[in-house]
Amino acid sequence: MAYETWAKEDVKLWGDVSVAKIKGILENIPLTKNAESTCKILKRKGYLLAVISTGLNFVIERLKNECSIDYAVCNELSEDKSGLSVKVNVSLDKKPKEKVLENLLSNLRMERENTIAVGDTDDEAEMMKAASFSVLFNPDPNESDLARKYASVVVESKDLKDILPYL
Repeated sequence: MAYETWAKEDVKLWGDVSVAKIKGILENIPLTKNAESTCKILKRKGYLLAVISTGLNFVIERLKNECSIDYAVCNELSEDKSGLSVKVNVSLDKKPKEKVLENLLSNLRMERENTIAVGDTDDEAEMMKAASFSVLFNPDPNESDLARKYASVVVESKDLKDILPYL
């Protein structure tokens, strides 16, 4: 099944759930350990931070706000006038993350040599290949064989600060 089809069918299974309830649930999910402080350190060092994710906008908006992310590309859940979630707009499926990276670099007039990609599964493998340096962080043991091939470094940790010595 194509990712877009799966995402749309998945949202249908939620039924009449309000966007407010979804946001409330998502706000209680903890971020990766030291995500906020790691991003602050990178920002102080002059890094621009971008998130390229197949996740939903509510999760990514929270991440963007709490971690001072500069740019984000993700899928969007829309709501009707009554505040119920109605459909997902899939602007990013599992494969084209490297294309999004290329577009972002073009828009920012940045060179590929100035990019670092961080990911945890094979879904990020092509993006990791496209970046000049890549970190496979806390890799999923069942979904990271290809990403390991392209990673400049593998960080087997659940603490995002552990990537800092490599950057």
